[in-house]
Amino acid sequence: MSITLLQGDCREVLQTLPAQSFQTVAIDPPYMTNNTKAKYADSRMLAAKQWTNFAADWDTWPSQEAYQTDVELWCEAMRRVMDTDACIWVCGSHHSIPTWDLALKRLGFWVNQWVQWCIPNSMPNVAMTQMVSANQTMIWARKSQKSKLYYDKQAARLYNKGKNLRDYWLIPNDSQAGRWFKHPSKKPVALIHRQLHISTPPSGAVLDCFAGSGTTGVAARELCLDCTLVERQAEYIPMIEQRLGVLAIEATL
Repeated sequence: MSITLLQGDCREVLQTLPAQSFQTVAIDPPYMTNNTKAKYADSRMLAAKQWTNFAADWDTWPSQEAYQTDVELWCEAMRRVMDTDACIWVCGSHHSIPTWDLALKRLGFWVNQWVQWCIPNSMPNVAMTQMVSANQTMIWARKSQKSKLYYDKQAARLYNKGKNLRDYWLIPNDSQAGRWFKHPSKKPVALIHRQLHISTPPSGAVLDCFAGSGTTGVAARELCLDCTLVERQAEYIPMIEQRLGVLAIEATL
């Protein structure tokens, strides 16, 4: 297996990759929360509790229409490099999932299921103006309705005491890894490992074009799967390089 790290905007980077070259796409794309870093810069509670809230300047858009346009462009770019029978996992919150669901369907993808990730140790709601957000949604879809769905039933049963896996996954955040690999939307390795394990053929290749902290690469390595990571933000590249022991390649057209 091999891990490849490419630096650049995924819409441009994916144009440099061969068509139909991936069996699984696992992404945690921007949510469009429109929470900027400056918004929480003076929060005494965050500083006192040493909490890290979801706030990143790359997660802002001027309008819902602008975000939807980008989502459709991302979907088109990923669809080109997906194998005929490939599947895609999209993780998101209430801000983004409806937009992704609509975009995938409009472009011909077939949604298999929505899976809920329940987070028992989720961060408290700082303002206490609403309930604590303790779950996220993952869309599991295949390239088209005619695509042959790969689902490893035996692997899935490993995660539910020998019974078929339910669409409600109770997986805590990895607070220890978060101390070393700082990212506002870092996912636990166990979550991505399960995605890849049940939906990727043994010889399949994995793509994550919103690599973030590199978690997908860690999970793919555990499963001995080839993996290509794409990350646009230069600030996260050294972290991924350190975590995976690879050097980034600046992709150009």
